Amino acid sequence: MRLLFRSTTTILLALLLLVSGVVYAYASTGRTLEVTVLPGVKFVMNGKQLPAGNNPQPNHLVYNGNVYVPLQIVEEISNKYVFWHSGSSTVYVWDKNVQAPAVSFKEINPEQALPAVRNWAQQFRSIETAQSRTIGQKTYLLVTRGEKPTGGYGVAITRVEDRGHEVLVTVRYIEPSGIVTQALTYPLTLVELPKVDKPIRFVRDNGQALPQLPETAELQPVIAGTANIKLYALKWGTNEVTLTGIAKTAGAKVSYEVRVPWGNVISRGTITAKAGEVWTPFTITVQRSDFENNERLQVNFNRSGGDGSSERLVTSIYRAFSR
Repeated sequence: MRLLFRSTTTILLALLLLVSGVVYAYASTGRTLEVTVLPGVKFVMNGKQLPAGNNPQPNHLVYNGNVYVPLQIVEEISNKYVFWHSGSSTVYVWDKNVQAPAVSFKEINPEQALPAVRNWAQQFRSIETAQSRTIGQKTYLLVTRGEKPTGGYGVAITRVEDRGHEVLVTVRYIEPSGIVTQALTYPLTLVELPKVDKPIRFVRDNGQALPQLPETAELQPVIAGTANIKLYALKWGTNEVTLTGIAKTAGAKVSYEVRVPWGNVISRGTITAKAGEVWTPFTITVQRSDFENNERLQVNFNRSGGDGSSERLVTSIYRAFSR
C-alpha cells in the first residue's frame, strides 16, 4: 500500500491497495487532511502472519481518532474474507476456499449440564437465538429455534473454527419431512468446548447470520409476546411504570404505542437496533398517574420486515395485576 500526498490547494489522498494483483484507488479532495499511519499493524493470511514487507500488506490510517481500513472494498475486489481486529491491531485475510482450524466440541444434554447452563437453556428455549456463555474453563454454545407447532424441527452445530480474530460457528437447521407429531416443540442444541476468549459469531450453513443475543442478556418472565417480540412483567416505580422486553429488530422496523382505554396515545416510539444487533432490549416508561387513573393500558407493537412480512402484538395490562 502506498500513501500519495500532493501539496496543492487541495490534497489528493490516494490509497493504492494491491491484493492478488488487483489495484484499488480512493481519492478524497476538498480540504487539508492530517493523516497519521500507525506502525505495528500485523497481517495474517489464512492463519499465518505475513512477514514485514510482503504483499498483500494494506496499512491503516487514523484521522481524528478514527481507524480507517477499507475492508469491505478489499473483500469485494479480492474475493476473500477480510477482517480487522482492533484489540490486536491485526488484519485477517482468508481465501474463501480455505477453512480455518477446527475447534473440537461436544454436544451435551441440557438436563445433564451444570445447573446454571441447564437453567440458561430452559430460559431461552422459546425464542430463536444463538448465544454463548463461559463458565470456568469451558464455553457453552446454545442455539434455539423457538416454539414450533409440530415435531420434526431440529438444529445442529456442524463446525466450530478459529479464524484468529473470532470463532465462527456453523449451524444447520433441520425441517420436518413426512408426517410429524402435532405438538409444541422447542428444538435446541447445546455444546461445550474449551474456553473461548474472543468474539463468537454464528452463521447457518447457507451463510445466513443467526439472531444472536449478547452474553449479558437475560430473559425475564414474559407476560405477552410473539415469536419476535417479548414483553416482560412491569416494574412499578414511585412516579413511573416501566415496561421492558426484547424485540427481533434485524431487517425489521419495530414501533410501539401505549394507549389509555378511550384511545389517547400516552407514549409511542421506535425500537432501534445498535450496529450488528439482532435482538434489541427496549424500555418504555409511562407516568404512574396515567396508569392509576385507568383500569388498564393497551400496548400495541408493530413489526415490519424488510421482506414484506408484518407482525402485530396487542396486549392490555390491568392495574389490579401490575404491582
